[in-house]
Amino acid sequence: MELMHFKPIEVDGKARYQETTISVGEPNSSVLSMLDLFFRPKEKLGEDIFEKIFPKELDVQENHNMILKNREYFPWNGWMFRGHTKSSYHLQTSFERLCMNKPLEQDLFSMELGIIRNFKRTARGFFPELSSVNDKDTYEFMAWLQHFGGATRFLDVSYSFFVALYFAIWHTNFFDKSESVRGECSVWCFNRMWMEKKYKKFLPKEIMKLYETYDMFGKDIKIQEAILDYVPIRKKNGDDISNTFLSVINMEPYYKNPRMERQKGLFMMPTNPYQSFEKNLFNMVETDDESWRILKINIEYDNDSIRSLQKALDDMNINRFVLFDNLEGLCINNNTKTRLPNDSLMVSPNASIFYPNGEMR
Repeated sequence: MELMHFKPIEVDGKARYQETTISVGEPNSSVLSMLDLFFRPKEKLGEDIFEKIFPKELDVQENHNMILKNREYFPWNGWMFRGHTKSSYHLQTSFERLCMNKPLEQDLFSMELGIIRNFKRTARGFFPELSSVNDKDTYEFMAWLQHFGGATRFLDVSYSFFVALYFAIWHTNFFDKSESVRGECSVWCFNRMWMEKKYKKFLPKEIMKLYETYDMFGKDIKIQEAILDYVPIRKKNGDDISNTFLSVINMEPYYKNPRMERQKGLFMMPTNPYQSFEKNLFNMVETDDESWRILKINIEYDNDSIRSLQKALDDMNINRFVLFDNLEGLCINNNTKTRLPNDSLMVSPNASIFYPNGEMR
């Protein structure tokens, strides 16, 4: 088994994450490469790299100790994943793409709150499920807003490596048969245990007291409000926030919507909306060892290898229809199946379509 090699990627003169590239070739080998990476990481990575990514000693919260104890059996437990269809894509929230570095007169934080407020005022009439959501539960409203395509400060991630892999490859373009071209997608990996311990070191004492009093996982509404209020309070006091409280919180609302559950989803949220997501994230990495808590795995593919990966995920029931569970997901999933060896789209040449009333066309 060929070992993977990582290289540190520097941002502002310091290693912030580790990057590697897997070149998948033969259909069977492309699937096995992904399975080996997840289920046999020690053999795939080698002993030295395995120890850097999954150290025996990691400064974590008390509730994460059991995860570390099981690292030999479930090494990727305690990690979060995100897939990108192109390895050149940056980590950006939809709100960042919509507003940042644009000629806007309105304050960014005020604009974000305005988007959320308008969604709260209007959405219940279209989606009755929101009638039971507490008006103060901003995280849950933001999750629904993200769910329907609104711009938020949330970045979607998943507890599942294979769900992230699906989003990296599900609508990759196939090349013309005459072309011997390869593409490259990527899966980002984030150590959730390290991140939870790390971002709390950036929080002020008054917010940390709320964690200790109400909920160490940060799902309590009082904690949500305190964090979302923290940046404008700093701004109101006249502080320079360009280099303060730059961090990323991994979080999920207490009540998860069905799509989050199907995708094993949660979110990463930059605490400072005036700076890019990556600036918030990389500010947390202070040492070379911590750069191993964020990994970027690029996947080089061709037509045959990407088709075999898509087929393998479909056989695992990781596809558009299951993950989105709506008519649009069904239709898009049917489009994907045309590229795969799949019995569900095969019919006899003499087959007819029967309609419920008994007519035949």
